[in-house]
Amino acid sequence: MEEQANILLADDELVFQTAAAKALRKKGYSVVSAKDAPEALTRLKEGTFDLLIADIRMPGNCRLQLIDEVRDLAPELPVIIVTGHASLESAVQSVSLSVVAYLMKPVDFGELLAIVRTTAREAATRRALARSLKRLQESASTLEAVGSVMSGSAKQVSNTSIEAFLALSHRNIVASLEDIERVTLAMSDEKSVQDSCRLLQCPRPVELTKAINEAISVLGSTKSSFKSKELGALRRRLKEVVTRWGTGS
Repeated sequence: MEEQANILLADDELVFQTAAAKALRKKGYSVVSAKDAPEALTRLKEGTFDLLIADIRMPGNCRLQLIDEVRDLAPELPVIIVTGHASLESAVQSVSLSVVAYLMKPVDFGELLAIVRTTAREAATRRALARSLKRLQESASTLEAVGSVMSGSAKQVSNTSIEAFLALSHRNIVASLEDIERVTLAMSDEKSVQDSCRLLQCPRPVELTKAINEAISVLGSTKSSFKSKELGALRRRLKEVVTRWGTGS
């Protein structure tokens, strides 16, 4: 099985639509089909997709409204355009989309699947980084709250409660770091982390670095009250990730 991805396949040619959907599902992708532009837009509004494969010369799209609508509804959605009627107009208009390929019919399914595979990997990277960023931000907020309590009246909350907060935040941060490390290793063979983020439009490195630095700061403020080799190691590990992210190595 390839990486799981949700694909919207819009084409009025039933033979191509059926064959393409079958080939994609065989590789493990989830495929939703649409027979014309209006149905494609309805599907796009109703669901979340990682990729759009569309013939822009379809019923209900004589003025290429689909391109404008997709640009407004999902400006970062990767698009593979397949058509048997290439034109300068369609090529120029499609530049405004996140077009990853422009294929002429009859489509080479080997080429199509290779492009889909790459796009699915990029979608998985975006999702993983977004989850990690959210988890780190939540953990940093929790640690900041603990730090505020400890810098004020320590008697407001028992040590047991504070330790429970720290333990939970610790687990969340470690899980986030593991996600980040997996993504970094996956991308290291081809591009630096920063270059990959620019290509994939993933959460900005500065935002991720800020979230990690917040966690480092709070871990530092709590180290004198809670002697923990594990938390100390976590703090050093966080710093290493910030360094790696900043250098793109």
